[in-house]
Amino acid sequence: MHSAFPHCSRLIASAFLASVALAALPTGAAADNPQIVNVVGCAWDIETPGKTTVQAGEQIILHFGWGAKTRGLVTDFIGAADYTLTVNDQDKPDVDDLWGAPFYVPESPPDPAYWRAWVSYPIEALAPDTSVLVTLDLYLAHRLHDGFSYDGAPHPTFFGPGWFFGDEGPIGCQITAVNPTV
Repeated sequence: MHSAFPHCSRLIASAFLASVALAALPTGAAADNPQIVNVVGCAWDIETPGKTTVQAGEQIILHFGWGAKTRGLVTDFIGAADYTLTVNDQDKPDVDDLWGAPFYVPESPPDPAYWRAWVSYPIEALAPDTSVLVTLDLYLAHRLHDGFSYDGAPHPTFFGPGWFFGDEGPIGCQITAVNPTV
């Protein structure tokens, strides 16, 4: 399959910068403290691409989303996006109904202000030294953009219609449970 989105990796890396930071937040050992795993951040992590660890015995929340210049562009994306999520090769129910409301993210130089929305999907806790493989793919029903220009272009970059991750999709993240440190 050929990518309809030749700048996809760079764009997604930028768009999910905040989510990678979120995925790196420290978490406690209590069973009521879910472990947040950003699927895209994990798949494209520079140090350990496609792999992450969580504390054993903690619920896991799979997290992915979209950011754009305006609330309307985020809403347009949500309407056009059709995600396919699998956990250990098992298709999950329609995650497209799990979008949270778009929210505003203030400017944080060098990043401009933007709007964002997330999907959060819970999966069961893992026993120590066990793992789960999560894959994510995205089909866009129509052409859209996020309102930003890349590589000095004078106009926004458009995406779709088609498979967003192109030749890279579906993207994957192997989540492995480790014992909490004392």
